[in-house]
Amino acid sequence: MSDHPDSKSEGGIKSDKSCTPREAHHSDQTSMLAKSEDPNNSNGQKISHMHDDESKNSKGSAEDEKPSSKSHRVGSKGNKRQRCALAPEGAVTTVSELRIGHDDKFKMNLFQVVIPLEEDALSCPQKDAIVTWSGSDKDDAVRLSDDRLSAHCVTGYRMVRATRGVSEGCWYFEVRVSDISQEQCVRGPGPPGHVRLGWASDRVRYEDLDAPVGFSVPGGPGFSYAYTSKTGSKVNESLCRPYGDPFGAGDVIGCLLELPPGRTQAPVDPKVLNVGGRAGFRVRYWAHYWLPKEPARRPGSRMVFFKNGVCQGEAFADLWDGVYYPAASMYYGGCATANFGPNFQYPPPNELGARPMCRAVEETQVWEQAAAAAA
Repeated sequence: MSDHPDSKSEGGIKSDKSCTPREAHHSDQTSMLAKSEDPNNSNGQKISHMHDDESKNSKGSAEDEKPSSKSHRVGSKGNKRQRCALAPEGAVTTVSELRIGHDDKFKMNLFQVVIPLEEDALSCPQKDAIVTWSGSDKDDAVRLSDDRLSAHCVTGYRMVRATRGVSEGCWYFEVRVSDISQEQCVRGPGPPGHVRLGWASDRVRYEDLDAPVGFSVPGGPGFSYAYTSKTGSKVNESLCRPYGDPFGAGDVIGCLLELPPGRTQAPVDPKVLNVGGRAGFRVRYWAHYWLPKEPARRPGSRMVFFKNGVCQGEAFADLWDGVYYPAASMYYGGCATANFGPNFQYPPPNELGARPMCRAVEETQVWEQAAAAAA
């Protein structure tokens, strides 16, 4: 996919530049756009995506475009002292095969969510918890700084999500963009790196983080939303549409998410899987729960982006229901340094009532509910 507006997109659409609080409204867009991806994929292979090369003349090698396959194989003997569900005794499997649980009839109507957790997710007291980019919930090609606030990539677009998600309220974070392509990338001198910034829901599968924010499985709905640096387009369902101003190194992008009360699809049977700590197994703990297979819209929800404090208008409305995580994808040396608050370089307008994402540690996460229930 090119980063230029797709021929199928609504070319020439003018974005609404109003950034005042938005009255809740209803939409009849509650049906599936198309058949969703199979949540029970158990062949251990990634779904292929069309990664948009920002340079028309730079195709790159196969090694440039695809990182090595995630091989986070799952151990069997978890620490039984942990207050969480354990992987089945004797199981050695791929990430896809963590999608286990109930009989086929049950699974036919549900979508399985499997999200890797940080090593200290269950042991860190809430008062000490902080929001950063996740060292677990990311593609292998994404590199993080020691404080896990800066993320860059050494190849084509790859994604990282933050450590905490939200499902209700108005939330805000900002990202300073930089370009380290000449210092960090293996392809040599070339066009500058790029980023896509936004939000990704819990329906974005871990196996699909080798795609940019805003992608969708071919023929399916898109559960992540982005503002892209090169053209200023907004991206969802793998389509770029005209939106705001382009941005680049030195710019600060504010990302605002508004989710009115009334989540329509609550998690079913949440668990925390402890897959053990055997050598070579990078991720030990996994949040696991089910959602209705058919996604639903959240009427009145929306996303707004800001460039250096200037509102770019409403980018998306009536989002898919779910838990949303700050997300970024970087392209060949594009770097995203997050500020989750509470002090912002460009605070959102007071009338929006937005909370800084650092306060998401006060929101009970699905996996925390599961751990508490198992205690």
